[in-house]
Amino acid sequence: MEAMELVFQRSGVGKNKLYPVMYSVNGGAIQEVAKYLVELGNDGTDITSLNVSCLLSLLKPIKSNMIVSGEVLEKKFYQESEWRYVPPTTNVISENNYTEERDNENNAIEQYGLEFSPSDI
Repeated sequence: MEAMELVFQRSGVGKNKLYPVMYSVNGGAIQEVAKYLVELGNDGTDITSLNVSCLLSLLKPIKSNMIVSGEVLEKKFYQESEWRYVPPTTNVISENNYTEERDNENNAIEQYGLEFSPSDI
């Protein structure tokens, strides 16, 4: 599936709960806060779990290597100015079980699909 880029107007960003990605250097403050929150653990409330999950979903390295057409390239992610929609779920798929769990988790979050109208774009 080919990626599609949409540009939302500011009203569409707030209405659809889109958040800017937070770019961080390795070992930067944002990463350290995220690690602290994960280590702090779940306090038993759904809202805390959702907020930590959302925060982790919005982190991205400033730059990293990625594979494009079988070739390893350095990518400067901070040039993207990316925004994300994060569905309200705390389910995380581990790298070890990604292939087995991906379809089930995608089906589970279908109810949280991003809805927008042409006026939002």
